[in-house]
Amino acid sequence: MGLFPRAVWLELIAAAGFDPLAVPFEHSPYGNTGHEAFLGSRSTRKEP
Repeated sequence: MGLFPRAVWLELIAAAGFDPLAVPFEHSPYGNTGHEAFLGSRSTRKEP
């Protein structure tokens, strides 16, 4: 029940110039809830 489908989140993160990543997100001590957190990373090194 998200605002956008998983693929759209990953595409939007990439379109913003980040490397998209979806990682498991456990917010309950009662086991795997099947949720993911979406992250975007970008290198801070400048290439010559």
